[in-house]
Amino acid sequence: MAITQEEVKAIRQELNSLKPDAATTGNQELTVKQTIIALAPTLERMKKRGFELPEIVDKLHDKGIEVKAQTLAKYLAEARRQKETRKNKRQAASPHCSAPETACRNTGPVAADTPPKPPAPEVGAGISKPAERPKVRYGTFEIKPDIPLGEL
Repeated sequence: MAITQEEVKAIRQELNSLKPDAATTGNQELTVKQTIIALAPTLERMKKRGFELPEIVDKLHDKGIEVKAQTLAKYLAEARRQKETRKNKRQAASPHCSAPETACRNTGPVAADTPPKPPAPEVGAGISKPAERPKVRYGTFEIKPDIPLGEL
């Protein structure tokens, strides 16, 4: 059976355009463990509101989810670990400065290390120029205070 390049291309396009039946999309059966992990945020909130594990197990039995209290506790602990792992991976991917003594890798130079920007040129006629303020030297930087020195 010889297939040409054109036939392969046509087959590929046809297969790519196929959609699964609406009845089967999203209706795959989950294991008890997958179900508990999917429901974990809700079950954790129930625990915080005062529900005990046996009560939660009874509510799950009413909904057709057969699980023992010990197994439920184990699956909820696993869901918490998975959540922490995902959180740590996200933080590693995009660091942020939460502690003031640490510097972020992505922030660039620290404000004290860069000289102040020169003032923007005035635009428009008839705008009076503010009074010239004295310049103060700090090391190699020249500082122009926003408020006159006498008012500080």
